[in-house]
Amino acid sequence: MTKLKILFWELTGKCNLNCLHCRSKEDKREELSLAEIEEVAKQLRDFASPLIILSGGEPLLRCDIFKIIYLLSSYNFSIALATNGTLINREIAYKISKSKVKVVSVSLDGATAETHNKIRRNNRAFSLAISGINYLKEAKVKVQINFTIMPDNIREVEEVLSLARNLGVSAVHFFLLVPVGRGRTVAPITSFEYEELLHRILKLKKRATPIAVAGRPISAEEALTIAENANRVRGYGAGRTVWEMAEKFKVDLAEVSWEMLEKIEHKPIVIVRKVC
Repeated sequence: MTKLKILFWELTGKCNLNCLHCRSKEDKREELSLAEIEEVAKQLRDFASPLIILSGGEPLLRCDIFKIIYLLSSYNFSIALATNGTLINREIAYKISKSKVKVVSVSLDGATAETHNKIRRNNRAFSLAISGINYLKEAKVKVQINFTIMPDNIREVEEVLSLARNLGVSAVHFFLLVPVGRGRTVAPITSFEYEELLHRILKLKKRATPIAVAGRPISAEEALTIAENANRVRGYGAGRTVWEMAEKFKVDLAEVSWEMLEKIEHKPIVIVRKVC
């Protein structure tokens, strides 16, 4: 049986935002108590040791969030935190840095305040999320951006990646809109837009085997084809996916670092010379 590798744990249905695309309305049911969370952790420990991503709603609205993090980490689970970033100040970022949280993902659905605030339906959502990311970086916490693709922001993929580089985050994860909850009122992207988006993302994606071109310039399509062929022939170095990398280095998913990757012997560069 395949081992459970990732568990998304929605700690609360409460949220301080009212996003257009949210998959759920505020959950009126009672939240699990700390004792109930521990009981679930005990049962989970008996058959799996996944990366647990604490989410919501907004998990930082729980006054016992750091007790929950401490409790779950005491059972040797790797912990990540998924947040909208708006509640993170210097004090919260410091507490996160002193906890066992491996990585914090901050939802950012636009490269500009205009786009993000429209989607999040809050005029301060963008500025607060950016401040939250900066506080986390200041506290030496590993941060990634989660970006949900929809018609309102599909043209900002490249700009979000540029923003992520400027902010110094470790990764950007793209998600397609799931039309449930309030998300049912948002039109999904078309099949044509999806295909065009994949083409754009592939052009941005780094390849395992670098290539250099001498002589006449080649198109992006040609370069991608050469890189794909080189990958197939020469392999993927540390691995094609983060799962393979984590297994190779014998660490948790969130613990793969650039320092580890730098220890892997790189494949020779492919040199392409176009003469006609």
